[in-house]
Amino acid sequence: MFDKDYYQLLQIAPSASSGDIRKAYRQLALKFHPDKNNTPDAAAQFLLINEAYAVLNDPAQRKKYDSIRFAGQVMNSIIATTPAEIREMSEELTRRIQKSNPDRINRDKLVQDLNAILSVYHIQLLENHPDSIHLSLIVTDCLFCLQYTDCKDCMVLLDRLQHIKGLNTESGFRIQSFRKQYLKSYYWNRYKMLVVLAITLVFCLLLYLSRSF
Repeated sequence: MFDKDYYQLLQIAPSASSGDIRKAYRQLALKFHPDKNNTPDAAAQFLLINEAYAVLNDPAQRKKYDSIRFAGQVMNSIIATTPAEIREMSEELTRRIQKSNPDRINRDKLVQDLNAILSVYHIQLLENHPDSIHLSLIVTDCLFCLQYTDCKDCMVLLDRLQHIKGLNTESGFRIQSFRKQYLKSYYWNRYKMLVVLAITLVFCLLLYLSRSF
């Protein structure tokens, strides 16, 4: 048991709430129910969906599953031994994200992969074996991927990048520019409706006052 990725089966993030789990299950169960789906693998997929739901919908089983899943990910994580290998990791992640639909990117998995690339061990490796070319390419790859992460995770990972010893001036400038642009976009998307509403209210007030005189 627990040899499958139940979150992937239900097409949800590991941080999904119990409500998200139930909603995803209902949608997929309806889609793959043998009475409604005649494709050859529908029945097998329906059983897998039910298996995933039975585990993730039970708090105790979900907690046990999460601990085993995390341990497996740590054990299977890649440890680079040279800056070039770290760059291979970042390049592979970038290629994967480029091929993905932006709306369907698993942000939790993306952050996990970026944390693996920018682990304490890898940063020490980059600092102890200076390689400005590979480091610059790693920064480029990470900045591309970071645009698809949540704000809190993005800022933490940017700080980690920013403080790598041996970072050249150009890379440092690119990180700072990315941070400013990201935050600008983040706050605009978060508060643009309030800004539009405020402008509309001011306009209506001015229009009302102009007609009152």
